[in-house]
Amino acid sequence: MKRWDDQSADERAETIRRAKRRGARLSGHPAWGQMLAAARKLGLPRAFAADLYVHDVDALARLRGASVPFLWAVGESGSYFSRLPEQGPATSKGDWLARYLSEERPHVFYWDGIILRALDAAGIRNVIAGRAFDAIT
Repeated sequence: MKRWDDQSADERAETIRRAKRRGARLSGHPAWGQMLAAARKLGLPRAFAADLYVHDVDALARLRGASVPFLWAVGESGSYFSRLPEQGPATSKGDWLARYLSEERPHVFYWDGIILRALDAAGIRNVIAGRAFDAIT
């Protein structure tokens, strides 16, 4: 398969169709259903759907178990998936998140191994710092 950037519009559409089917098979990971429900409820992403249906599906498939924590952000122009360390601060994650938040103003979620939680700004800072957080629901 060609890299995403090298695909024509028709090839990209087919890649997304295949990824959606693969995503349906990935429904065994509890986060996928919750991510998909959140994206549908928000009507996002409006562009770059491959972020969700291709890249995020692949990232979930690479996780070693459902309990691995991650941050997931979805906005108008796609989504961003970032696995977090199981302990300690995620200092390398701060740069992408600050840039993404300033450009996109996405909805940010934290997977704790059980539930996908929407985060407010303080919650995002606390997760990146490796501290407890308060989720918004």
